[in-house]
Amino acid sequence: MRRISRIKAVLINYNSGLTIVFNGMLNRIRAVVEKFTSILASLLVKFGFKAECLSVMGLIVAVLSALMYNVRGGLGLYTASILVLVSGFLDMLDGAVARATGTADRLGSFLDSTIDRFSDSAIIGGLMLSGRVSIEPGVVSLVGSLLTSYVRAKAESLGLEMSGVGLIERGERILIIALSGLLNVIEIGIWVLAILSLVTIIQRIVYAYRRLR
Repeated sequence: MRRISRIKAVLINYNSGLTIVFNGMLNRIRAVVEKFTSILASLLVKFGFKAECLSVMGLIVAVLSALMYNVRGGLGLYTASILVLVSGFLDMLDGAVARATGTADRLGSFLDSTIDRFSDSAIIGGLMLSGRVSIEPGVVSLVGSLLTSYVRAKAESLGLEMSGVGLIERGERILIIALSGLLNVIEIGIWVLAILSLVTIIQRIVYAYRRLR
């Protein structure tokens, strides 16, 4: 029992330390990005764009990026990486447009979250199937990405507020994949994503455990 208590204490302290160091910086960056997307969303609303349209466009672009990974050479990798960025940007915009038009609701949130999981699976799956990354980090990254979102969704269904909990959210995952591809270090990027995803899962589990027990 003492050993279990020590492990719990270590995990809790580890979670608190990482949160203090990284979350402040990440939250400031997120605030700037959200302000920019809100301004752009207002312009898109004037042109008649709807949140559902942007969500579907994001999924289509994600699938295209997965296909581009199979194009040999640097051109395929760079093009796919840019498409990943575009897909992630469209994902941010759909929520901003929904809020700007007052159409944000539970159904929209459900559909957006589901489409995001399809997009994540397409992008990481495309990387693995193309042979650009090893199976091991690819599988861990994919499972980690899905579990990161699942843990948050489950905790929020139990009444917890999980916004900002954990090192990385979907925006950071997209950036890691895209930037590592543009820098031609995609294998390293996927390993980083795998590790940070696991850390985020642990952080969220510890956070939920402390508040639900």
